[in-house]
Amino acid sequence: MKPFVKNTIKILHCADVHLDSPFSSLDLRRSEIRQNELRGTFTSMMLYARTQGADLVLIAGDLFESGYASKQTISIITKQFESMPDCKFVISPGNHDPYTAGSVYATCKFGENVYIFDSEELSCFTFNDLGVDVYGWGFTSPAIYKSPLVG
Repeated sequence: MKPFVKNTIKILHCADVHLDSPFSSLDLRRSEIRQNELRGTFTSMMLYARTQGADLVLIAGDLFESGYASKQTISIITKQFESMPDCKFVISPGNHDPYTAGSVYATCKFGENVYIFDSEELSCFTFNDLGVDVYGWGFTSPAIYKSPLVG
């Protein structure tokens, strides 16, 4: 018997959200306001994904700023992902939030519906229930010196 595969899927894509960016060109008060606005934008985006029945959310780099990511922001992210257990989240870490041994991606417990590219080598996540393969790679340092597409 063939596995059930959805005929159509809904995908939400985002990149360069930069949660907890320090906004160093702003004074402290305006920087905090801007950080809160970005958190609000992220939660609004997740609400949209939830209300539209997104099957897959692709986050293509720089979800947050590694050196500044607060426990509060990480909690917001994980709770939003947990609130949509039937949606799959695929994250490709960027140069501002690379996958390193001590990074949020390596140390935070994300749910089973979160998939993170943890290598600069091209790899794939296969979602048979959606009939979708997602190819990608992630930054493992602030710069990549060799294209994962070479060869």
